[in-house]
Amino acid sequence: MRKIILFVLGGVMIILGLTGCNIGGSSNLAIRNLAVEKSTIDKTAYRVALSFQVGGFAYKDENGKYTINLVQDLELKDPKGNVVESLTRKNFKRLTQTLEKKLDQDQVFTNDLTIPISFGIGDYEAIVTVHDLNSGKDMVSSVKFNLDEIK
Repeated sequence: MRKIILFVLGGVMIILGLTGCNIGGSSNLAIRNLAVEKSTIDKTAYRVALSFQVGGFAYKDENGKYTINLVQDLELKDPKGNVVESLTRKNFKRLTQTLEKKLDQDQVFTNDLTIPISFGIGDYEAIVTVHDLNSGKDMVSSVKFNLDEIK
């Protein structure tokens, strides 16, 4: 079941997509709290900020230290369902971190997109895929958001 929470904060619409789909088999890997925040840039473009948390990832034990190794892909679909190639990227973000001990907290990813007004108004979909390179597991989550006419 997919849950969406929508609220307005300081005049900015926030959309939370709270579910993900594990495509790498059974794992604890999870994408949580996928959120979209929108604003405009000089009436010529939209700034779309995506943020989400990743939990349940595997650690690689390297001589008593623990390494996190996550890679994120981003895909954007336009209102017609077509992939927006100029804003779709494999290996968009990478998090590699070596720690003295395992963390009991999610890792946060943030993405900022600039979408020109010429791309058109309507319902877009952002699809994030996180690859846990230590476990070989992948997780996909998506959120839809609406870009309306800039006034």
